[in-house]
Amino acid sequence: MNTHAFSCLEVEFLKKALESRFGIQSSIHRVVRGQYVIYIPSGSARQFCDIIRHYVPPCMEYKLL
Repeated sequence: MNTHAFSCLEVEFLKKALESRFGIQSSIHRVVRGQYVIYIPSGSARQFCDIIRHYVPPCMEYKLL
């Protein structure tokens, strides 16, 4: 998940929210100094896509699993 603009604390909060609210497992990867992204493994990716599918514009649906 592209979270480059968020602080480490905000990314950690989002990661915990995904797990507690939806049961989605994820991890935080530091891509460059001060920038973090949330990695969702394949075991949780389908569930994540099913949750966000209704909010994705038709022209971007090809990016979903």
